[in-house]
Amino acid sequence: MNQTLSIETAKAINNYLFQEKETQMTQLYQKFYRQLILIPVLLCGLLGCLSQHQASHTPIEYEFNITSPFKPECNVIIILDASASMGSFHNEELKIKIATRLLHKINNLFNVASIKMSLSLITIGRTLWPLQMKTEIVIPLKKYDHKSLAKAVNHIRWTGGKSPLADAITSVYDVALKTSEPLLLLIITDADDLEKSPVFSAENLKMRFKDRLCIHTIQVGNYDIGSRMLKKISKISECGLFSESDSLNNDQKIREFVKKILLPVKKNQMPSIKPSTNKKIDHSNQKRIIMTPKKNDTWDVYQK
Repeated sequence: MNQTLSIETAKAINNYLFQEKETQMTQLYQKFYRQLILIPVLLCGLLGCLSQHQASHTPIEYEFNITSPFKPECNVIIILDASASMGSFHNEELKIKIATRLLHKINNLFNVASIKMSLSLITIGRTLWPLQMKTEIVIPLKKYDHKSLAKAVNHIRWTGGKSPLADAITSVYDVALKTSEPLLLLIITDADDLEKSPVFSAENLKMRFKDRLCIHTIQVGNYDIGSRMLKKISKISECGLFSESDSLNNDQKIREFVKKILLPVKKNQMPSIKPSTNKKIDHSNQKRIIMTPKKNDTWDVYQK
């Protein structure tokens, strides 16, 4: 009797162990299958990112034409660096947070400026792949809208990838190809970990848009080589300003910076010259843009 019970007990234990082992094997197979499924998903994601990067260089159609009721006094194009280096810290704060905070304040000042403008926002970076170079036109050139720019900036919360600043500057030509108004290019970057020097791209842009182009740069951080490069880019347009995020540390200084950007437009000191022309233009009789106001000069950029 006892021997029979022992045999039955042994069989029960054996069956239990077999079922337990079978369950473990099933779980392992399921886990392996799930990981196997992830491979094509990741590949599709990579191909999607690459295709998106290629599509980002597609020329953007200018939204306004001669018959449009809206006629801007100037076109503002902002390049915001959201590459991997902008995810590092400066003064115990993420560089991208410093940059977006500055851009929000600049946006608020644009909103109260008595200037009709169109605006475009271009970002570089913002990719999961560390070696990818991505240039994205987040807002195509269209009538400036405070809420649209604020919403776009709010979505820029993470960084990644290389810094193709040269490609972004080159893409400005496609964005502003059909414009004839003054063109203000504002670049916000740490100027670190660049794929190639953007100076040549800025010089080429100056040749195409001539005197109606002003390039302004704001450096986030204190990378010395990047600082020298951004200063050189601003000087290319002969009317550009260079500033550091540390020097724009209060609302009054940001306000003065924006005033200096928009003042020449308000006073019609920026000539309107079409970029696509084969004729040689004599600029000898045209006024130079004076960025520093006189002592008795009044800032008439903003509405009272």
